[in-house]
Amino acid sequence: MKVLITGGNGQLGRCLQDELKAQNIIFFAPPRAALDVQSDASLTAAFEQFQPTVVINAAAYTAVDKAESDQQTAFAVNSDAVAALSLLCVQHDIPLYHVSTDYVFDGNSPARYVETSKTNPMSIYGQSKLAGESHFIASGVKGLIIRTSWLYSEYGNNFFKTMLRLAETREELTVVTDQIGVPTYARDLAKFLLHLIVNCQLSPSKLPIVHFCNNGVASWYDFAFDIMQQHKPEVSVRPISTLEYPTPARRPAASVMSNVKASKEFGFTNRHWRLALQECHTKFSQISAIQTDVG
Repeated sequence: MKVLITGGNGQLGRCLQDELKAQNIIFFAPPRAALDVQSDASLTAAFEQFQPTVVINAAAYTAVDKAESDQQTAFAVNSDAVAALSLLCVQHDIPLYHVSTDYVFDGNSPARYVETSKTNPMSIYGQSKLAGESHFIASGVKGLIIRTSWLYSEYGNNFFKTMLRLAETREELTVVTDQIGVPTYARDLAKFLLHLIVNCQLSPSKLPIVHFCNNGVASWYDFAFDIMQQHKPEVSVRPISTLEYPTPARRPAASVMSNVKASKEFGFTNRHWRLALQECHTKFSQISAIQTDVG
């Protein structure tokens, strides 16, 4: 097995590298400068150079608010690149595992979203990711679309890291309490992706989509509160409404996804987001200690 990872230097890409190394699986995770997903020539060259047997697309334009004023780039990365990758994988007869988002939903459902739930993205980011899903399905490529939510880790830029940074200079943080979802540890998503490519035999499906998020439910306030309890409990976290914190992009009010399919059809045992957060905090502390020692 030879795994090509696009977006290899992002938080999910780095978690994937850790998990693949632990399993002694050969992988190629070039930096953006060496593999530009917006360039068909760059993608083609990567396939020719590495000759992968499976591709994981972890590359994404994830700046939700910035996408509202940078639609061209958002669609180039989240939609056009998926079309190009899908075509290359079809040509080479290899599976593609493409990571998508809960933001393809509008957040108005009283129940958890399942894979067949109606999509209705409220933002350019969500629209671009849904367009990427459409290209994937239309191509007939083997593989899966994996929708996830509120991804964070000890790597890269994410909500977890932002809260820790803000806590260094503030005594109080204000965080919205009326947006509900599921925080998902990128390392757990990486483990699920590895489980899929190593242990699961894919059968043809009219809807090649699976939802993956940690167990439980949270608001952004809940998530921030737990982060601070583990990291810096003396910093208070105050709940506010979305109306008190306007942003360029509209976000779903309740984008809680069901992960029953991941468990029942693919046999993956998941864990509660609070347990995952504890591990993330431990990993972050270990990295910080190493950096301090080196410094």
